[in-house]
Amino acid sequence: GMDWAPTLIAWLGGITALIAASMAITQNDIKKVLSYSTLSQLGYMTMALGAGAYTAAMFHLTTHAFFKALHFLCAGSVIHGCHHEQDLFKMGGLRKLMPSTQKTFVIGSLALAGIFPLAGFWSKDEVLGSFIGNERIAGGWVLLVLAIVVAGMTAFYMTRAYFLTFEGSYRGHAKPHESPKVMTGPLWFLALFSIVIGFVGIPVAGWNVFGDFLHDWHKGAAAVFHIPLALIALGAAVVGVLIGMKVYRTSPAEDPLPAKLGGIWTLWNRLYYMDDLYLWLVRVVQQGIAKIMWFFERWILIQGAVNGTSQGVRVTGDRVRRVQSGRLGAYVTSFVLGAVLVALLVLIQAGRNGGGN
Repeated sequence: GMDWAPTLIAWLGGITALIAASMAITQNDIKKVLSYSTLSQLGYMTMALGAGAYTAAMFHLTTHAFFKALHFLCAGSVIHGCHHEQDLFKMGGLRKLMPSTQKTFVIGSLALAGIFPLAGFWSKDEVLGSFIGNERIAGGWVLLVLAIVVAGMTAFYMTRAYFLTFEGSYRGHAKPHESPKVMTGPLWFLALFSIVIGFVGIPVAGWNVFGDFLHDWHKGAAAVFHIPLALIALGAAVVGVLIGMKVYRTSPAEDPLPAKLGGIWTLWNRLYYMDDLYLWLVRVVQQGIAKIMWFFERWILIQGAVNGTSQGVRVTGDRVRRVQSGRLGAYVTSFVLGAVLVALLVLIQAGRNGGGN
């Protein structure tokens, strides 16, 4: 039957995948695109965990490790070649100037977008397949559709990043150059794995190395290759690439997306106002509480309790001290007055008692 905990985990993963992908679409810093992309893929892995497909989650983690490491190293190569520039709109035309970086970036992007037969295609398909006929999760079909939409968004933002960086003409100020072999070597190594690493997890009877490797943790049926699902996901990716090409093919100096999306673009670009919320919490709420605390401490605790008490003690001590003047006459006078007072009291008391008898 349906369990609430796996459902919660799967939905958290799905929502993370969607929100992070939407953020990635609107970033202009090449590394931020990749960072939110990573969050989005972690959402995919978490969905698989919720679905009980631990092998699929690990498989996607493994394939993703190769092409995302490749992406970040490509980004490093681009930033190095453009003399510390990270803004996509100050790049462009690097395909001719940085051929190795460009080719490996394309391979990584196709692998991430889940284009057949690269690594991401196989692992993403296994994640998606884990939702077919899954009884553990409420709304599994909705999640499946959401994941396919995210696949299209992924293809779109990687196409955007690619065209802005490598196509059109150079818009920056530096003289870009290809990175040295020590940097491009690892790119080719990772690109190769981004192409072939998916094959270790292809669900062929008796040859799913990855499934056997994780056999002890595997829950549910063995992975099955769903051709219709694979075609739909592939279609979503191709649509994402095509829309990305339509919008960014010329590698424009200005992003046409804000005008097209309007308020949605702002929402995504501002990260759903999460950072703004945190800043507000710190500036307004936390600082507000701090100011109230300061006021309370300064005026009530220190002025009232601490200073008040010490002030009180000082004043009382001052008054009491004046009794001890050290002058003999004053002491004699006090003694006589005291003696007279005592005598009077004794007499009054005696008179009362006598009167009573």
